[in-house]
Amino acid sequence: KNSTFRPIYFLDGEEEFFIDKIVEQLQQNVVEESFRDFDQTVLFGGEVGVPQILEAARRFPMMAPKQLVLVKQGQYLKKVNELLDYAKNPAESTVLVVVYKGKKIDKRTKEGKELVKVLRETGVYATFDKVKDYQLPDWIVRYFKTEGVQFEGQAAYLLAEYLGNDLHKVVNEVHKMLISNQTKKFDVSYIQKHVSVSKDFNNFEFQKAL
Repeated sequence: KNSTFRPIYFLDGEEEFFIDKIVEQLQQNVVEESFRDFDQTVLFGGEVGVPQILEAARRFPMMAPKQLVLVKQGQYLKKVNELLDYAKNPAESTVLVVVYKGKKIDKRTKEGKELVKVLRETGVYATFDKVKDYQLPDWIVRYFKTEGVQFEGQAAYLLAEYLGNDLHKVVNEVHKMLISNQTKKFDVSYIQKHVSVSKDFNNFEFQKAL
Protein backbone atom coordinates (compact mmCIF):
# COMPACT_ATOMS: atom_id res chain seq x y z
CA LYS A 1 0.00 0.00 0.00
CA ASN A 2 3.01 2.27 0.51
CA SER A 3 4.13 1.52 -3.07
CA THR A 4 7.28 -0.21 -1.82
CA PHE A 5 7.57 -3.37 -3.91
CA ARG A 6 10.10 -6.16 -4.22
CA PRO A 7 10.94 -7.30 -7.76
CA ILE A 8 9.80 -10.89 -7.19
CA TYR A 9 7.26 -12.59 -4.93
CA PHE A 10 6.98 -16.36 -4.67
CA LEU A 11 3.95 -17.49 -2.65
CA ASP A 12 3.45 -21.18 -1.91
CA GLY A 13 1.72 -23.54 0.51
CA GLU A 14 -1.64 -25.12 1.17
CA GLU A 15 -3.43 -22.12 2.71
CA GLU A 16 -4.82 -20.24 -0.28
CA PHE A 17 -6.52 -17.50 1.75
CA PHE A 18 -3.32 -15.63 2.62
CA ILE A 19 -1.91 -16.04 -0.88
CA ASP A 20 -5.09 -14.61 -2.40
CA LYS A 21 -4.98 -11.64 -0.02
CA ILE A 22 -1.41 -10.75 -0.99
CA VAL A 23 -2.13 -11.14 -4.71
CA GLU A 24 -5.21 -8.95 -4.36
CA GLN A 25 -3.15 -6.17 -2.78
CA LEU A 26 -0.44 -6.41 -5.42
CA GLN A 27 -2.99 -6.23 -8.24
CA GLN A 28 -4.58 -3.17 -6.66
CA ASN A 29 -1.37 -1.30 -5.90
CA VAL A 30 1.45 -2.09 -8.34
CA VAL A 31 -0.16 -0.71 -11.50
CA GLU A 32 -2.66 2.14 -11.58
CA GLU A 33 -6.03 0.98 -12.87
CA SER A 34 -5.91 3.09 -16.04
CA PHE A 35 -2.58 1.47 -17.05
CA ARG A 36 -3.43 -2.17 -16.33
CA ASP A 37 -4.31 -3.05 -19.91
CA PHE A 38 -0.74 -2.15 -20.85
CA ASP A 39 1.35 -3.07 -17.81
CA GLN A 40 -0.39 -5.96 -16.06
CA THR A 41 0.13 -9.44 -17.49
CA VAL A 42 -1.52 -12.62 -16.18
CA LEU A 43 -0.06 -15.98 -17.17
CA PHE A 44 -0.99 -19.53 -16.18
CA GLY A 45 1.58 -22.14 -15.21
CA GLY A 46 -0.32 -24.88 -16.97
CA GLU A 47 -0.19 -23.00 -20.27
CA VAL A 48 3.30 -21.47 -20.34
CA GLY A 49 6.82 -22.40 -19.32
CA VAL A 50 9.46 -20.46 -17.42
CA PRO A 51 10.99 -19.02 -20.66
CA GLN A 52 7.71 -17.28 -21.55
CA ILE A 53 7.41 -15.94 -17.99
CA LEU A 54 10.92 -14.52 -18.08
CA GLU A 55 10.30 -12.98 -21.49
CA ALA A 56 7.32 -11.10 -20.03
CA ALA A 57 9.24 -10.16 -16.88
CA ARG A 58 12.15 -8.68 -18.84
CA ARG A 59 9.94 -6.38 -20.89
CA PHE A 60 9.81 -2.74 -19.88
CA PRO A 61 6.54 -1.18 -18.71
CA MET A 62 4.74 0.87 -21.35
CA MET A 63 2.89 3.45 -19.24
CA ALA A 64 3.39 2.82 -15.51
CA PRO A 65 6.64 3.06 -13.48
CA LYS A 66 6.47 -0.72 -12.93
CA GLN A 67 4.70 -3.59 -14.62
CA LEU A 68 3.06 -6.51 -12.84
CA VAL A 69 3.55 -10.03 -14.19
CA LEU A 70 1.29 -12.43 -12.29
CA VAL A 71 1.77 -16.18 -12.76
CA LYS A 72 -1.27 -18.09 -11.54
CA GLN A 73 -1.24 -21.89 -11.15
CA GLY A 74 2.54 -21.79 -10.83
CA GLN A 75 2.41 -25.24 -9.24
CA TYR A 76 1.94 -26.64 -12.75
CA LEU A 77 5.27 -25.28 -14.01
CA LYS A 78 7.44 -28.22 -14.99
CA LYS A 79 10.82 -26.61 -14.30
CA VAL A 80 10.23 -23.98 -11.62
CA ASN A 81 13.93 -24.05 -10.67
CA GLU A 82 14.66 -22.34 -13.99
CA LEU A 83 13.59 -19.14 -12.21
CA LEU A 84 16.87 -19.19 -10.29
CA ASP A 85 19.03 -17.14 -12.68
CA TYR A 86 16.33 -14.48 -13.04
CA ALA A 87 15.80 -14.37 -9.25
CA LYS A 88 19.50 -13.58 -8.83
CA ASN A 89 19.16 -10.49 -11.00
CA PRO A 90 15.48 -9.55 -11.39
CA ALA A 91 14.29 -6.61 -13.47
CA GLU A 92 13.75 -3.60 -11.20
CA SER A 93 10.91 -2.28 -13.38
CA THR A 94 8.93 -5.54 -12.98
CA VAL A 95 7.06 -7.04 -10.06
CA LEU A 96 6.94 -10.76 -10.82
CA VAL A 97 4.48 -12.74 -8.69
CA VAL A 98 4.44 -16.54 -8.80
CA VAL A 99 1.42 -18.19 -7.15
CA TYR A 100 2.28 -21.77 -6.21
CA LYS A 101 -0.82 -23.13 -4.47
CA GLY A 102 -1.23 -26.48 -2.82
CA LYS A 103 2.47 -27.37 -2.72
CA LYS A 104 5.86 -25.93 -1.84
CA ILE A 105 9.26 -25.62 -3.45
CA ASP A 106 11.07 -28.86 -2.70
CA LYS A 107 13.73 -27.67 -0.27
CA ARG A 108 15.16 -31.18 0.01
CA THR A 109 16.90 -30.71 -3.34
CA LYS A 110 19.99 -28.57 -3.89
CA GLU A 111 18.19 -26.54 -6.56
CA GLY A 112 15.15 -25.97 -4.36
CA LYS A 113 17.25 -24.83 -1.39
CA GLU A 114 19.19 -22.41 -3.57
CA LEU A 115 16.05 -21.00 -5.19
CA VAL A 116 14.45 -20.28 -1.80
CA LYS A 117 17.69 -18.70 -0.54
CA VAL A 118 17.94 -16.38 -3.55
CA LEU A 119 14.23 -15.50 -3.48
CA ARG A 120 14.59 -14.40 0.15
CA GLU A 121 17.64 -12.29 -0.70
CA THR A 122 16.28 -10.45 -3.73
CA GLY A 123 12.54 -10.63 -3.22
CA VAL A 124 9.91 -12.28 -1.04
CA TYR A 125 9.45 -15.99 -0.47
CA ALA A 126 6.41 -16.69 1.69
CA THR A 127 4.94 -20.09 2.48
CA PHE A 128 1.59 -20.67 4.16
CA ASP A 129 0.39 -23.77 6.02
CA LYS A 130 -3.22 -24.53 6.83
CA VAL A 131 -4.44 -23.10 10.12
CA LYS A 132 -4.79 -26.05 12.49
CA ASP A 133 -8.29 -26.86 13.75
CA TYR A 134 -7.33 -26.06 17.35
CA GLN A 135 -5.91 -22.68 16.24
CA LEU A 136 -8.94 -21.65 14.21
CA PRO A 137 -11.14 -20.08 16.94
CA ASP A 138 -8.31 -17.79 18.08
CA TRP A 139 -7.55 -16.92 14.44
CA ILE A 140 -11.21 -15.97 13.87
CA VAL A 141 -11.20 -13.69 16.92
CA ARG A 142 -7.91 -11.98 15.94
CA TYR A 143 -8.75 -11.58 12.26
CA PHE A 144 -12.17 -10.01 12.77
CA LYS A 145 -11.02 -7.84 15.67
CA THR A 146 -9.38 -5.62 13.04
CA GLU A 147 -12.85 -5.08 11.56
CA GLY A 148 -14.39 -4.28 14.94
CA VAL A 149 -16.19 -7.63 15.19
CA GLN A 150 -16.56 -9.22 18.63
CA PHE A 151 -17.17 -12.94 19.26
CA GLU A 152 -18.70 -13.54 22.67
CA GLY A 153 -18.25 -16.70 24.74
CA GLN A 154 -17.96 -19.84 22.63
CA ALA A 155 -19.19 -18.22 19.39
CA ALA A 156 -15.85 -18.44 17.57
CA TYR A 157 -15.43 -22.09 18.62
CA LEU A 158 -18.89 -22.94 17.31
CA LEU A 159 -18.26 -21.13 14.03
CA ALA A 160 -14.97 -22.99 13.61
CA GLU A 161 -16.68 -26.31 14.26
CA TYR A 162 -19.47 -25.58 11.80
CA LEU A 163 -17.29 -24.36 8.94
CA GLY A 164 -13.92 -26.09 9.40
CA ASN A 165 -10.56 -24.54 8.53
CA ASP A 166 -11.58 -23.21 5.11
CA LEU A 167 -10.66 -19.57 5.78
CA HIS A 168 -12.35 -18.27 2.64
CA LYS A 169 -15.60 -19.90 3.78
CA VAL A 170 -15.27 -18.56 7.33
CA VAL A 171 -14.60 -14.97 6.21
CA ASN A 172 -17.40 -15.02 3.61
CA GLU A 173 -19.90 -16.40 6.16
CA VAL A 174 -19.06 -13.71 8.74
CA HIS A 175 -19.27 -10.95 6.14
CA LYS A 176 -22.71 -12.22 5.12
CA MET A 177 -23.84 -12.11 8.75
CA LEU A 178 -22.51 -8.57 9.16
CA ILE A 179 -25.03 -7.36 6.59
CA SER A 180 -27.84 -8.05 9.06
CA ASN A 181 -25.88 -7.53 12.29
CA GLN A 182 -24.96 -3.88 12.69
CA THR A 183 -23.78 -4.39 16.29
CA LYS A 184 -20.83 -6.49 15.04
CA LYS A 185 -21.29 -8.80 18.02
CA PHE A 186 -21.84 -12.54 17.70
CA ASP A 187 -22.83 -14.96 20.44
CA VAL A 188 -23.53 -18.70 20.27
CA SER A 189 -27.25 -18.32 19.65
CA TYR A 190 -26.65 -15.92 16.75
CA ILE A 191 -24.18 -18.34 15.13
CA GLN A 192 -26.60 -21.24 15.58
CA LYS A 193 -29.41 -19.27 13.99
CA HIS A 194 -27.60 -17.73 11.02
CA VAL A 195 -24.87 -20.13 9.89
CA SER A 196 -26.08 -22.60 7.28
CA VAL A 197 -24.99 -26.06 8.44
CA SER A 198 -26.04 -29.61 7.80
CA LYS A 199 -25.08 -30.89 11.28
CA ASP A 200 -27.95 -31.87 13.57
CA PHE A 201 -25.82 -31.47 16.68
CA ASN A 202 -22.54 -29.89 17.76
CA ASN A 203 -19.89 -30.54 20.41
CA PHE A 204 -21.44 -28.10 22.88
CA GLU A 205 -24.75 -29.95 22.78
CA PHE A 206 -22.90 -33.25 23.17
CA GLN A 207 -21.05 -31.99 26.25
CA LYS A 208 -24.28 -30.65 27.73
CA ALA A 209 -25.98 -34.00 27.19
CA LEU A 210 -23.09 -35.82 28.88
